[in-house]
Amino acid sequence: MIFNLLQSTQKSRSQRCAEIAKLACENKPELSKFISDAVKLTEKLIEIAETKFDGSTFSINSLFKELPKMLSSVNFSQIILPVQSNMTETLPTMPGSHKDFVAFPNKYTFIIGKFFFFHLSSADLISF
Repeated sequence: MIFNLLQSTQKSRSQRCAEIAKLACENKPELSKFISDAVKLTEKLIEIAETKFDGSTFSINSLFKELPKMLSSVNFSQIILPVQSNMTETLPTMPGSHKDFVAFPNKYTFIIGKFFFFHLSSADLISF
């Protein structure tokens, strides 16, 4: 969610985002691959969002060939799609310690392979 700030025209925002990513990797080296994949995905999504289309039908596969290839890589990190259903937390309803409380109990929507898998009320599948 913050990786789009790396592309910010405000230097302080892009620098702070880079600092946060660097600190995260220093504290947990296993995050390096995830952060790298998240940055690559963010760059591709920004590229899609900034592309001007003539209103005709288009295919992601034909216009952005690197995206499906990247997403179908077996080494690509499992990234949660930041939709509202994935970001709505719950709070405990009773006082107490709540050591095993799960703030995000819903099933998550991940970008896996070359497909978006939606785990909402029904299992919809949207293919690239």
